[in-house]
Amino acid sequence: MIKRITLLLFIALVFWDCEEAREPNPIDCGGHDTWVTFDTEGGFAYLDSCGVCDDDPSNDCIKDCAGEWGGNNICGCTDSTSINYNYQATYNDGSCHSESNDFAQLEQLELEIIDIISIPVCSDDNNCRFIGFGAKPCGGYWEYLVYSIVNVDSTFLSNKVIQYNELNDSLNIQYEILSDCDFVYPPNVHCDNGACVGN
Repeated sequence: MIKRITLLLFIALVFWDCEEAREPNPIDCGGHDTWVTFDTEGGFAYLDSCGVCDDDPSNDCIKDCAGEWGGNNICGCTDSTSINYNYQATYNDGSCHSESNDFAQLEQLELEIIDIISIPVCSDDNNCRFIGFGAKPCGGYWEYLVYSIVNVDSTFLSNKVIQYNELNDSLNIQYEILSDCDFVYPPNVHCDNGACVGN
């Protein structure tokens, strides 16, 4: 009799332990049984950023170009007055171009270059240099800028001027800018009263 009671208690304890192990994992959004069983409940489901609960990682939610989880925005220029207006775009990504904005950017670059050159101080002619500036639609530079290696890093200035010239050239094409085809000759630079000049 005692053996039977002991056996029944043992079976009951094992059954109770199994039921405890079969309780759904609170992290599992699908309430699936994470304990190995013979039913179809085995698995582990996750709640993705779009609120979808499943155990398929291949369809996890991603952000669209506007940063919206699971969104289907089409990013582009939504300004109908811009030359690169995209009628299909549903989200303005800041890529719109307008003639006034583009030439304002060019003007800002010019101001930065003038600030870099500053006053071209010199002690002799060897301090003085010049650099081609701007891009004429017909070809060649608009002018030459005179600077001094005493107070200017030639490589830094050159990179900034290249940036300006390339933008100037692209805007000439984009907005069909016209110009004369007169050739601008490089200047003869020299130091005059402590400042580089060209003529």
